[in-house]
Amino acid sequence: VMKHFRQFFVERKTIFDWLIFPPEGEHLDIANKIAAMEGDDSMVYRGINKAEYDALMRDGFVTSKGDGNTRLGLKASYLADDLQLGGRFALRHYMDGEGGYLLTIDKSKLPDQTQADPGNSYTSRIPKEAIVDIVDLGTLV
Repeated sequence: VMKHFRQFFVERKTIFDWLIFPPEGEHLDIANKIAAMEGDDSMVYRGINKAEYDALMRDGFVTSKGDGNTRLGLKASYLADDLQLGGRFALRHYMDGEGGYLLTIDKSKLPDQTQADPGNSYTSRIPKEAIVDIVDLGTLV
């Protein structure tokens, strides 16, 4: 008796799956470099702008002002389980001329983490000591 096995593939999304409009020029170059990056299940990711980066360096932590949060009035920072989604937000900031930084964050070092929906969570603040890597998108050009 021959057994049939089905192979299930988890399709790996890239930044291009998260973008509404395809990038061009240097933005395409940056997106290609982000698409080649691999994520880690023990980490979460966040794309921030220069103002948030400066606050992180100055204060030792950063918290979103909540202006773009989908939950009205939430004063917390959204986190993505997927590096590519975090990269999408960093690229958006970069494309808007705000500077773009992709944070890799050790979720075990966050003060709190609340599940928002599948693949997304939020935290009251991101402490500098929880960040294991920062990619300045300007260096990817």
